[in-house]
Amino acid sequence: MKSLNLTKPNILNLLVCLFPLTFVLGNLFINIWILLVTLLGIFFYRDKLFTFAKINLLLLISLFFLTLIISTILEDIRSDNNHLTKSILYLRYLLLLIVIRCMILKGDLNFKQFLLSCLILSTIIAADVIFQYFVGVNVLGYEATAMHRSGVFKTEAVAGGYIQRFLVLGLFSIPLLFYKNKNKIILFLALTVTVGFLGIIFSGNRMPTVLFVFFIFLSSLIIGTKKFKSIKIIFLLFIISLFTMLMDNSERINKAYSRFYGGVSEMAKIIPEVRKKYPELEIYKNSGKPFYETEGYKYWPNYNMFASHTGHALIYITSVDLFKDSPVIGRGIKSFRNTCREKWHLPNRLCQLHPHHFYLEILNDTGIVGFSIITIALIFLFIKNFNKYYKNNKKKIKSLNLTFYAVSLAIIIEFVPFRSHGSFFSTTNAAYVFFLLGIFAGLAELEFKKISKKKLDS
Repeated sequence: MKSLNLTKPNILNLLVCLFPLTFVLGNLFINIWILLVTLLGIFFYRDKLFTFAKINLLLLISLFFLTLIISTILEDIRSDNNHLTKSILYLRYLLLLIVIRCMILKGDLNFKQFLLSCLILSTIIAADVIFQYFVGVNVLGYEATAMHRSGVFKTEAVAGGYIQRFLVLGLFSIPLLFYKNKNKIILFLALTVTVGFLGIIFSGNRMPTVLFVFFIFLSSLIIGTKKFKSIKIIFLLFIISLFTMLMDNSERINKAYSRFYGGVSEMAKIIPEVRKKYPELEIYKNSGKPFYETEGYKYWPNYNMFASHTGHALIYITSVDLFKDSPVIGRGIKSFRNTCREKWHLPNRLCQLHPHHFYLEILNDTGIVGFSIITIALIFLFIKNFNKYYKNNKKKIKSLNLTFYAVSLAIIIEFVPFRSHGSFFSTTNAAYVFFLLGIFAGLAELEFKKISKKKLDS
C-alpha cells in the first residue's frame, strides 16, 4: 500500500476532493474550506496566482466584484445601511476562483478524483433519501417533513438540489474510470442515473427534477460520442418514462408537481403586471405595510390578483420594479430583502430574502453594469473552451474533455433562465458557481505543452 503523499499540490487536491462533503456539513464548513484553500493557495503559489498579463478575463471578473462593492457603498450612503463588510468579504470567492484556476494551470488538480468524489457523495445522499421516502426516516434516524425528504440535511429542503448539482459533475467520472470498457460504463451510468433521479424526485424538490431531466436531454445533444448515441437516447427515454410512471402512481408527487405547473403558468402574467400603474396606491408607499394590510385592499376585486402557487411570479415582479428604479449599478449586495418593502404596498408584490433568480438578483444588486460584466465573462469562457475542447481539440485528452463537458453543463444548468434559484450571493451558491468558474478559467488558459498528458489523465 502506497503511503500518503502529502506534498503541497496533494494537500490542495485533497481539499478540492472534499468540496462536495462541505455542502453536506453546512455553511460553516464551506467557509472554513474556502479559507483553507485560499490561504494554502496563496502560500503555495504566491505571485503566480496574480499573473493576469495573458488574459483579461480575471480582470473582468474582478471588475464585477468592484462594481458590487461600489453599489453597496452608494446604497449604504443613501439608506444608512451597513453592508460594506458583506461586499468586501464576498471577495473570498474571487480568491477561490483564482486559486482553483492556478491549480489547473500547474496540473495540480486531479480531475478524476474530484469528479469521483462528486459521484460518491451525490449517490450516497440519493440512496439515503430513497430509504427515507419508503421507511419514513433516513439511516441516521432523521424523520421526513410533510413535503420533503431531506436525508442528512434534516429539515433543510436542499437534498434534491445537492444530488442534481454534484451528480451532474460526478457522472463524468464513470467514463474516466472505465474508459476502455463500454459495458461497465453503461452499467454504472444506468445505476447512478436511476438512483440519483429517484433521490431527486423523492426529495420533493421540484426544480432539481426538471433540471436533471434537462441535463440528460442537453448532454444527449451536446456530447458527440457516436458509439454511445443509442445509449443516450435510451437514457433520455428511460428518465422521461420513469418520471411519468411516478407521477401516475404517486398522489403525493402528483400534487406537488401540479402546484409547480400552476406556478409556471403565472409567469406569462409578469410583463403585463409590471407595466401597470397604481397611482391611487402611492399614498401607502412609505407605510411599511403590504398591500393586504392597507386601506386599498378593500377594493381588491378591482385588481387582477394572482393565485397563490409557488409565489415566484410575485417576487419576480417586485424585483423588476426595483431594477427599474436603479438600473445602472443596482442597490448593493443582498439589497432585495430591504428594498422590496418599497413595492409591497402594490398588488401582486412580495417581500423575500432574495429574488429567487440569479439574473434578477444580479440586476438588482449590481445593475446593468454588473450583469453585463458577468455575462461577457461567461460568454468569453464558453467560446474559448468550446473551441478548445469541443471543436478543435485533436489531442483528445479524456480527463480535460470530460471535465469540460461536466463543468460546462453544470454552469449552463446553474444559469439557465427558465429556472428559479437561491440567492446568487449565498455561501452555497457563490462557492459552487465561482468554484466552477475557477475550473473553467483554468481550462481556458491551460497550455497542453506545459502539462503532460499522462499527468492529466492519471
